[in-house]
Amino acid sequence: MTRFLQQLSREFSILIRDWGILLTIFGGLGFYAVLYPQPYLNNVPEEQIVALVDLDSTSASRRLARWIDATSGARIMRRVHSVEEAKDLLMLQQVKGLVVIPANFMKDSLLAKSPVIGLAGDANYFLVYGALIEGAMGAVMTSAATLRVGTMVLAGAPMETAPEHWLPIRLNARPLFNDSIGYLQYVIPAVFVVLLHQTLVLGSGLLGAGFNQRLSSGEEKATGQSALIILAARFSLMFVIYLVMSLLYMGICFEYYGITRNAGIGDLWLMILAFTAATSALGLLFGTLLPRTELAAPLVMVSSLPLVFSAGFVWPVESIPRGITLLSELAPTTSAIQGFLMLNQMGATFPEIFTRWLWLLFLCLLFSTSAWLVLRRRLATA
Repeated sequence: MTRFLQQLSREFSILIRDWGILLTIFGGLGFYAVLYPQPYLNNVPEEQIVALVDLDSTSASRRLARWIDATSGARIMRRVHSVEEAKDLLMLQQVKGLVVIPANFMKDSLLAKSPVIGLAGDANYFLVYGALIEGAMGAVMTSAATLRVGTMVLAGAPMETAPEHWLPIRLNARPLFNDSIGYLQYVIPAVFVVLLHQTLVLGSGLLGAGFNQRLSSGEEKATGQSALIILAARFSLMFVIYLVMSLLYMGICFEYYGITRNAGIGDLWLMILAFTAATSALGLLFGTLLPRTELAAPLVMVSSLPLVFSAGFVWPVESIPRGITLLSELAPTTSAIQGFLMLNQMGATFPEIFTRWLWLLFLCLLFSTSAWLVLRRRLATA
């Protein structure tokens, strides 16, 4: 026990004297907690300025324009007479998107010839682009359905005279888990898990790589060193630090940004403990494998986007190749993100995410054992 406490004190001393590790853990997490949610604070962009090119000028095209203007995502501010003029406005960023209603739109719709509606937006801003396209597409689909039903049933009579039972289906859509239909509730909880994971792995990797460097240069003597005690002390240090940081992220930050919390405190604690333990163990393994500290940051940075896109919250799991999803299960982020989202955003019970929790404990055991084997071999050959 004395040797463990001495090693723990030594690891803590190294950590607080290393500005790289301090900036990674405390500076990085503090910076991202403030910076990352900013683009999502207003949730979904609304009322984006759109240019309209109406080449048909019929009652149907004007009605479509009114419906597009009535959507939450678009507001028609400019009406121009050519596609080229609309493109110029888009390139000059005087509008965020454009809608082109082709000539013969009403005639082709009535004849079921599927006229092509042109929609364009500035895809450099994916939230704005998504809002524009989604709103315009909804208006176009509703317009097409209305025209066809009115024509087929009432032989071209205006929709205002259509009997109630002939009108298109009225859709009352209600989000099941994300009432605001915003990115804040959907993206931030999952990304917070990735941020905690990446900074923990990087910080622990820097600690381990620094030890390996000192070992290879002769500053650190392998004689009398115990791989088990070194790793136990390092694990305990990072586990306690990130247990506190996880509680701050999922407590204070959630409260500050108004993120929904449906999970019970006991269930949330269990997931935080398992996630922090598995990620701390991965950090141990990462640190024992690195020969130099300068390799840690590039490797962690390269892995960030694959972890985000393979976790199943940005891209549907069903659309990801099976091999990639299986490989992503080796990262604690995958099970942690799925578990936290199910508990906190979807109102799942702990038994429903028990396999995820159990898998995190297995990863903790796997990574810890692997790190011990690697470090023991490194000490024996030093």
